[in-house]
Amino acid sequence: EEAIGQGWQSHVYPADDEVVSAWQKAFAEHATFQVENRILDKDGEDRWILVFVAPELAEDGEFVGYVGSMLDISDRKRAEEELALRNQQLEQTLKELGATQEEMIRQERLRALGTMASGIAHDFNNDLAPILGYADMMLNHPDILQDEERAIEYLRHIHTAALSGAE
Repeated sequence: EEAIGQGWQSHVYPADDEVVSAWQKAFAEHATFQVENRILDKDGEDRWILVFVAPELAEDGEFVGYVGSMLDISDRKRAEEELALRNQQLEQTLKELGATQEEMIRQERLRALGTMASGIAHDFNNDLAPILGYADMMLNHPDILQDEERAIEYLRHIHTAALSGAE
């Protein structure tokens, strides 16, 4: 009873005034009209409605008016908004997960590189030990150089270790 005599346009949510313009255009052309829009209910709360109206024609084809229906789709719209919000949160969480995953992969690569470098250093150190050891013996005990066979043997060990280190 409260709505009798009030045009639905007066209840259209203020920010949705283009809906009224679209309705006026459809009315002028006697065209069907379908829209989802917000209205303000009697308590001033916004509600979503689905409006469908079709022209009513007399038997002779003359336009008589419109017949239509409105369906309250507020719950559906709230569910859609909630879904959109959840999707945004999910996208943000996925971005954060991706960044965390990339960081973990980077850290794992650095750890693997450190392990590999440590292993290489250890192996190279093993190759340097005979080089340093035999060279040190020859430098600190020059009498070894007098024993040509022994000096050549030490030099061969040094040479072999150097080749191994190069590999």
